[in-house]
Amino acid sequence: MKKYKKILITGMAILASTTASLETISAINVYASNDTRTVKKLSPNSDYPNIKSKFDVTNMTQYSDDDLFGAVTLNKFYVKSVGADPMKQYHVLLTPTKHSSQYFLLVTKSKKKIRLHDKLTAQVALNGSSKINDAQINSGISESYSGKHVILTMPDKIAVYHK
Repeated sequence: MKKYKKILITGMAILASTTASLETISAINVYASNDTRTVKKLSPNSDYPNIKSKFDVTNMTQYSDDDLFGAVTLNKFYVKSVGADPMKQYHVLLTPTKHSSQYFLLVTKSKKKIRLHDKLTAQVALNGSSKINDAQINSGISESYSGKHVILTMPDKIAVYHK
């Protein structure tokens, strides 16, 4: 039920403003990520199917924001850049493969440290798309990703696998 509440909150926020910016979406992520649980192991299930079974993760730009909703598992995605904000939340830029240029943004608190080049599995609600902006850069995401297309996510559970 928690994931549907998050999706409803997200949908209401987007409907309230057709020009929803990444800052607005990030504020929702900040609110929603307080419930994120860090676990030792995580795998896709019927509530959170593997994203690769629903989308072509090598080319997510082909999907409209209307398509980019629903609960999925990002299974062992690579941490390409990571930062933290003053609220002690990680801002994590993920890719499905080591050399992919398809990015996913996850904002969460984690009991386990998240480092560059770690692998991360997350059960998330997809939240549309945007571009990396100054707010994300200021949180610690590398400047080299500024302006890059990114898929927004709201995590329910994460598992971090250190290299």
